[in-house]
Parts: sequence; C-alpha cells; structure tokens
Amino acid sequence: MAAWTLLFAALGFAAGSLHIASLACNVRMLTDGGSALSTVGLLVLRFVVSGLVLVSAVHYGPLPLLAALGGWHLARTRGLRAERAS
Repeated sequence: MAAWTLLFAALGFAAGSLHIASLACNVRMLTDGGSALSTVGLLVLRFVVSGLVLVSAVHYGPLPLLAALGGWHLARTRGLRAERAS
C-alpha cells in the first residue's frame, strides 16, 4: 500500500505541475490572441490528465487518492510561489 501511495503522490505532483503550467500557458494564449483551437485543446488535455490521475488513484483506495491530491496541491503551491516571485 505504501508503494502505491508514494507512486500516486509523485503522479499527483506531476499532474499538478502540468496543470498549473498549462493554465499559465492558456492565460498567455488568451491574452496574446493565440489560436482558439490550441487553447481549447490545451484546456481539455489539462483536465484529462488531472482526471485520469485522480480517477486511477480512487481505484487503489483512499490513501493513494489523498496522496495524489496532496502532490497536486504541493505542485499548485510551488507554481503559485514561482509565479509571484517572477
């Protein structure tokens, strides 16, 4: 069980990092007049990846789900701090 928990914590962190990075990219694309198709495609990709990680974690129990959410939240916090610093 501990191995699955650590795996999903890492996957949650990776998915959260991708989510925050693609969110920043989407904002830049919308404000700079980027392509609507690529903006929507990136939005869909962001939600699909995050959803797949969280739904996969649900199948292994509550601890892996909480670990994935914790990793996602840690990535979110790291991304916001990096954005504020720049």
